[in-house]
Amino acid sequence: MVTKLSNGEIGYLHIRAMDAPSLRQFQLDLAANRTKKALVIDQRFNGGGGIDQELLGILAGRQYQYTVGRDSDLQQARPQNFYGPMVVMQNERSASDAEMFPAGFKALGLGKVVGVPTMAAVIGTGSYTLLDGSAIRTPGSGVWTVTGQNMENYGVPPDVYVDNTPADHLKGRDMQIEKAVEVLKADLAAGPKRTTSQQQ
Repeated sequence: MVTKLSNGEIGYLHIRAMDAPSLRQFQLDLAANRTKKALVIDQRFNGGGGIDQELLGILAGRQYQYTVGRDSDLQQARPQNFYGPMVVMQNERSASDAEMFPAGFKALGLGKVVGVPTMAAVIGTGSYTLLDGSAIRTPGSGVWTVTGQNMENYGVPPDVYVDNTPADHLKGRDMQIEKAVEVLKADLAAGPKRTTSQQQ
């Protein structure tokens, strides 16, 4: 859908969960999309985990060099990062670490978040085994933004609000994807942002 809506200029990748296999898949998908002009990162229906810092560390990378082949004028960026416009998609089923990730994405100024507020289920828990072999999970820590917002019971608001209605589902439409592509097309039309060093 993203390929069709953008004539192949915008890449798409999905983060299924916030776990080690998903992080490895994210790195592979990011490398596969390195030649795209912009990127949709879809983490809807992601139940959480613990890789938000790794994801943000990768996405926050700044370009410092590129490769040019001997018989080419193509500038090849390093495949571990992405330097074009990006959006993150979230919905009401994005939970826990899948809420911390878009909140960090916004706070770091990496791009816009598209969708609806997240589940509001950020809390650090620990698991304890009981004498009968069963287990119980209890809260152990909280998460706050640097602005002082307690993330427990706080649905991360999107920058661009758009919901998929039951009528959209019946028609096979994904309005959130359509809006994400629209946002990125506008970013691409506006041209690259100039850094402070480029302005001097």
